[in-house]
Amino acid sequence: MAGVPLLIAISMSISLILDRNQVATNMAVQNMNQSKEATDETFKSVDAVNKSIIELETVIEQVNEHITSIANSTTEQSNASEAVDKDIDVLSEIAQRTGELTDSMNQTVSDYQREVVQIDGQLREFN
Repeated sequence: MAGVPLLIAISMSISLILDRNQVATNMAVQNMNQSKEATDETFKSVDAVNKSIIELETVIEQVNEHITSIANSTTEQSNASEAVDKDIDVLSEIAQRTGELTDSMNQTVSDYQREVVQIDGQLREFN
């Protein structure tokens, strides 16, 4: 009968080992579940970051389009200003030439007036 207490002690030791093993297994499962949850959260965060990057790329493209539009408008405005400047130069030249022609015409009229006075004087001498 000395073998029965030994069997009970061995059985209790095995039960204790199995209980500890079960606790360790439960802890391992719990740790794995927590690890999976953390991994899932990381994937969600990465997905959110990727979506934000895509949105940012879209906004950057829109900003670039606006910058290009502004640059093109500025170039067009500059070209229009240059054309206006050229037109003003042409008008200035026309005004200057008109002034010169007016002076020339005034001189011609003055010359004709002098000739008329001379001719009138000569005609009076004959009368």
